[in-house]
Amino acid sequence: MKGKLRFVSLGLVPGLVALALFASQSPSTGKTSNANNVLARQLAAELNGRRLPGKSQHVSSGVMYTLLQASGALDARAKGLKTGPLGLSSSGTQGCKRTFVGTSVNDVRVNQDCSLRRQAEEVVVMKPTDHSNLIAGQNDSRIGFNHCGYDWSFDGGTTWGDQVPPFWQVFLGDGHTADACSDPSATFDSAGNAYVTGVFFEVNDAPNGIFVAKSNAGIGGAFYHSPLVQSFQTYRDTPMGVVANDTDPNIFNDKEFIVADAGVPPATPKSNNVYLTWTRFNADTGQGVGLNSPIYFSQSTDGGATWSDGIEISGSNADACTDFSGETDPNACDQDQGSHPIVGRDGTVYVAFGNGNTPEFGLNQHMIVSCPPSADCSNATNWTAPVKISDDYGTQPFGPDSSTGCLGGRQCLPPNAYRLDGFVEGSLPVDANGSLYFAWAD
Repeated sequence: MKGKLRFVSLGLVPGLVALALFASQSPSTGKTSNANNVLARQLAAELNGRRLPGKSQHVSSGVMYTLLQASGALDARAKGLKTGPLGLSSSGTQGCKRTFVGTSVNDVRVNQDCSLRRQAEEVVVMKPTDHSNLIAGQNDSRIGFNHCGYDWSFDGGTTWGDQVPPFWQVFLGDGHTADACSDPSATFDSAGNAYVTGVFFEVNDAPNGIFVAKSNAGIGGAFYHSPLVQSFQTYRDTPMGVVANDTDPNIFNDKEFIVADAGVPPATPKSNNVYLTWTRFNADTGQGVGLNSPIYFSQSTDGGATWSDGIEISGSNADACTDFSGETDPNACDQDQGSHPIVGRDGTVYVAFGNGNTPEFGLNQHMIVSCPPSADCSNATNWTAPVKISDDYGTQPFGPDSSTGCLGGRQCLPPNAYRLDGFVEGSLPVDANGSLYFAWAD
């Protein structure tokens, strides 16, 4: 067990699973090593205070902070920090303050953890046939490391329940259960079924994957179960839908987002199909610059039970993608991060993403691809070539900077080290008339 983290079941009783976490670290350095080459390279950049090579993209924050916590770096950085009052109790709730009074509106607590553990990378979706039913998700560290927490509301967000689902029974490709989950995402289909997903990985080892759980219509996100197609699926939490499950130490799947064709109104030819896009980091392509992070796509046509093989959809563009290719095509748009899928009114699938195949450091761009409603989107040839949406300027200074506390290899805004990457994924909505809009930080 040296150098590995494992969950071990201590016992099962109705409604309760007791788990213990065991970790092994190097006695000389106190830093956790990692057998995944993508994560090892990015962790080394953080700990040693250097940039990633060229225009390589960062893995998501939830993944990185999990690695930093396992290495002991977060504990070291936290020494000397001061915290304010917890504000734990108030009327109408036990333990956590329910509302936070503002100058014009009152904010309602969504996740019910009040321990000040890390919560980040939020997502919220609304049931298309009942706008009072909402599901939110966030990276959640209340039970150690980074997990995927999900919340639900049946009254339009006035009150919420929350949970950290039992996703640790899912086995990765090496036969071990995951240590952590990051980048939660959620969606509803037109029938009212809800789907959630995340990136699952071992902190010290190479395996990682993307899995999907379901909450049947009527449950509304209050709990999740297997999407297996059979009558008693509601009472099973395994197997989950498998989108990706890799053991190659050069591969890490990251920043996945899920969306269903809600098809209301009217229904489209692909109503209730479920789509998922993500960034697939490859530390050794054997071509070009030798590494890349293209956008991948997979779909389910049976309610999340089975998923098509992942395909690369970020494509190539001779005018926009001119530098730093990790593929045989020198114009491949393959240095990507942060895809955002959306389904148009007619069933067209659109995917926007950030791209760094540009010659100037600090200048990136946002791209978009699409698959028409008449085509099988699991076939890469049915996707359009990427079109440039906009430049994205990210010239804020790099850390490490001891005067501001900016971490190594990251970009921060002075003077208080507010972290802001060179580019982050944008938001891609479509309105009732079928018009697309794109918003991003610049």
